[in-house]
Amino acid sequence: MKRFWVQLKLSLGFTDFRNADLSGLNFSDLDLRGCRFQGANLRGAVLKGANLARADFAGANLLAADLRGAQLSEADFARANLQQTDLSGADLQNADLRGQNLKGVRLFGARLSGANLSDSRLSNADLRRANLSEACLWNARLDGANLLQADLSHASMDGANLQGANMNRTNLQGTALCEANLQQVSLWDAEFEQTKLGGAKLDGVRVDITQLPSRIAAKFRAAREVAEQQEVAQGRAEQRNVSQEQAARKGPVRRGKANGRSANGHSR
Repeated sequence: MKRFWVQLKLSLGFTDFRNADLSGLNFSDLDLRGCRFQGANLRGAVLKGANLARADFAGANLLAADLRGAQLSEADFARANLQQTDLSGADLQNADLRGQNLKGVRLFGARLSGANLSDSRLSNADLRRANLSEACLWNARLDGANLLQADLSHASMDGANLQGANMNRTNLQGTALCEANLQQVSLWDAEFEQTKLGGAKLDGVRVDITQLPSRIAAKFRAAREVAEQQEVAQGRAEQRNVSQEQAARKGPVRRGKANGRSANGHSR
């Protein structure tokens, strides 16, 4: 693998870094627009504030790289390793992040409008104040993610798993959440307007129904009623099981006396 030693303050736009070993190098604030990083090793590299618009990171290793405030619009991250990467404040508008493992990645304040995050893994990711407007998050895993004050307006999130996520004060205007898992999600002070929730799992959601549009509120009320009915049915089933177990411990009832005969079979 080739090794590149980079001097600061150079303009390296459209340079070919394919399969290069760039681990730990400092690219802060450099012009790296359109560079080709396919298969490159950027582990621990510092790319803070760099201009990486339309760069190709296909198959690159960006483990623990510092990309805070980097310009990454329209960048391609197909098959790249982005685990433990800090993308806080980065511009990832229209970036291709399909199927990426972004579990626990820091995306605080990142601009992800129009980005493709379908099938990506964002469990426990820090997405506070991130702009995800019009982003594609089909079937994405966002369980336990922190989306406090995130902008999800007009995002496509059908089939996404958001179980246990913090979505307080999020903008959900025009957001598509059909068939999404919203169980145990916190949605205090979230903005709902033309939000699509068809088939979504809503049991255990923490939200002030009185502050919601009537159509949305009706869905949450229906979900609560179903959850309550299921809880009652489960309680009755458990009680029946207890009764059956108690009856089984007492053993079978002897029917001799009930039939008017003694235990030896003779009539009295």
